[in-house]
Amino acid sequence: MTTLKSSRRKNMRFRIKKQLAFLFTVIIIAVQFPYAALAETDVRDIQTVASFSALGDDVKKQTVPIGTEQEELILPDQLEVEIIASQEERTDTATPSEAEKDMVLDEETVYPAWIPVTWDSEPEYDGDTEGRYVFTADTGGYVLADSAKLPGITVTVEKNSEILPPDDSSARLVSSLMDGGGMKVFKSYAAFKQAFRDESIQGGDVILVSFIPDDSERVYFYYRPGLMEVSIIWDVGEELESTFENVGRFTLKQGDIHLEGKVGTLIIEDGIASIGASEINDITMLGGYLYTGSSNRITGGFIYQGGTIDGALGLSGDGVFINDSDKVVEVTLGSTLYALLPGSELKADGTVRYPIVLETVEGGTAAVSHTMAAADEVLSFEAIPKKGYVFKRWLVVDAYGMSQIFSESTTPSASMPMISSGITVTPIFYSTDASLSSLQYQVEGKAPAAVPGFTGYQDTYHVFLPPDTPQSAVIALKGVPAHQEAKVVGNPQITLSRGAGAASLTVAAQEDTVQKNYTVNFTVTGKNGTSDSSGDSSGGGSSTVDLSVLYGNWEQIVTGGWMFKMTNGS
Repeated sequence: MTTLKSSRRKNMRFRIKKQLAFLFTVIIIAVQFPYAALAETDVRDIQTVASFSALGDDVKKQTVPIGTEQEELILPDQLEVEIIASQEERTDTATPSEAEKDMVLDEETVYPAWIPVTWDSEPEYDGDTEGRYVFTADTGGYVLADSAKLPGITVTVEKNSEILPPDDSSARLVSSLMDGGGMKVFKSYAAFKQAFRDESIQGGDVILVSFIPDDSERVYFYYRPGLMEVSIIWDVGEELESTFENVGRFTLKQGDIHLEGKVGTLIIEDGIASIGASEINDITMLGGYLYTGSSNRITGGFIYQGGTIDGALGLSGDGVFINDSDKVVEVTLGSTLYALLPGSELKADGTVRYPIVLETVEGGTAAVSHTMAAADEVLSFEAIPKKGYVFKRWLVVDAYGMSQIFSESTTPSASMPMISSGITVTPIFYSTDASLSSLQYQVEGKAPAAVPGFTGYQDTYHVFLPPDTPQSAVIALKGVPAHQEAKVVGNPQITLSRGAGAASLTVAAQEDTVQKNYTVNFTVTGKNGTSDSSGDSSGGGSSTVDLSVLYGNWEQIVTGGWMFKMTNGS
């Protein structure tokens, strides 16, 4: 652990502090808690404000949906200012320590402080009416110097506006503030320590500690009980090692911390965290390094997405470790080492449960009795095909990509014992559609032509060929199946005999026991509306077929421009 800490400190000493962009939309940026603000001097005795600290851009300009109450807007109840100190204050104020001197901007002229404010809207704010509302700070009895300009916040109410915090910690911060908690920002260890000493941290507060310590700021133990209603966001270089006891919510962005007692929720994004004889409800680990031991009691969920775990897990009661990463994770529970596949979970009693994923497919619906199951637990499957489909089989693939064969794999209502791996279950449905979406014929290799009147449902058609068509022409049928998995079988090609012939085409559905035949009758027509069956286009005898006997009461223009009329009404 010592080697790891040393290397990490060396790498992170000059690391630039992470930016918490969204937090600037809900808080006033505070550089630190100043000496004067933390001393016993009443800031309200100071009358003149020299300047205001700038608000973040996302605070100054807010867009909210219709129906947003004024209480839901981000309107800070305190602003950071520079106060012009009177001569009496300069002489009467106690001499600050060396550390505190660093927090004074100008000891002889101004010093930073926080003052309470309210906000006035022009026009009067109405969250149910679209428009732009400008809020201006009201400082009450404070006098403004000529250089001081009151901050303003512009709120736009729109119909389709939506507020989407970019990360979960920001959403929790907003929730805490709306519930009456306060946001306190510390950018030095001295200010943070002083706030504890003054007991100014209260239940519901969200505490952001964000700074890079210098070599003089090294604290190896910091004890403060009673923080169960407080959320701490820790974004501090590893040089500052700190210990906390009984914290409601702790988010570690970077740093080196040790937790004792009870912890509601621990979120590790980066850095080093160690937990002693603690009771922790939930842990979410996105990265970083965690030291733990079997004496710890994790009573809720430990969601792992990344990072390194050193030591045994102390799962207790309903505690469960969930591997939410895409890799195999090795963890120790008691004295047993477990290699947990992606998506699997380890319970406090040592039971490993594996995920079951049901794929959605075309052709029907399906259900599986479990979403997680332990090895040998019996799973039940149920498949219901849609109209035009039949159930074919179940496809079960394990985490290694291997298909699993079981005795009931071809029945819609099936069961199988769970294996020691996550599985993906896919119901396979086959289409019974053996129809065509289009049908064409091709004479002697020329350009294909569509079969007249083709519908896909009718199975017999008649095509009359122009008189100059060879009496022994070779004709091929070309069909496109309506369903992509259906296919044309056989060789749908014929040679006319004396100017006439019938070609057939067979389509097999995806469920190949279902087939459909299409037949097209071809006839070469003569100039007088009859079929010229001379046997060859070059001559040699002829016979005539009266088409009216066959088809009756139809008139049609045949390819090549010839017209004939069938008059028989049969």
